[in-house]
Amino acid sequence: MYKDIIHFFVLSCHKATYLMEKRMHTKLTLIERIQIRMHLSLCGYCKEYEKDAVIIDKAIRKIAAGKKAHSPEAFTKEEISQVKQRILDQIRNQETK
Repeated sequence: MYKDIIHFFVLSCHKATYLMEKRMHTKLTLIERIQIRMHLSLCGYCKEYEKDAVIIDKAIRKIAAGKKAHSPEAFTKEEISQVKQRILDQIRNQETK
């Protein structure tokens, strides 16, 4: 019984990423919002995934709206800088392991 309760509140990363993607396209139920909020409070990997997923979703929406991803107006300088910094941080973290 306790196992069922724990699995209700503590999602797997697979289920959490599904809900993150779903949230970008539709409204989550109250229970789903609680579940994803609890998971993100515990899982740093999924927090990072969510940041990346938002950037990718934004790029896809711009492409679908008629802007090309490689055109200068597709991304702001700040967005490009943030992505570059996150990549560099991840490379540095891998080198220290």
